[in-house]
Amino acid sequence: MNAAATGGDVRDGDRGASAGGTTPHARSWAVIIYYREPSYELRAGEREKPFQGRFHVAARDCSAAIERAMVEFRRREDESSVGWTRDVVGVLCRERP
Repeated sequence: MNAAATGGDVRDGDRGASAGGTTPHARSWAVIIYYREPSYELRAGEREKPFQGRFHVAARDCSAAIERAMVEFRRREDESSVGWTRDVVGVLCRERP
């Protein structure tokens, strides 16, 4: 699914990257992390919908998948050149077929 289909934006290369290694009995998960950038919104105005980061991860369960996706999300935040923080406002996790 792309950003247009969900009504959100995909920023900083947050397109379906693989995060983390495999674990025994790992299943494939799609995790979407919804976030806001408060400093950016102060300058540009509040967005109607939050930004999205999309991750495909292998994990034993949804909780572990979210944990792996959050590690990758924070790594990308740290490496971002824009400098404003990202506040997570929601997470969606679904097992991939």
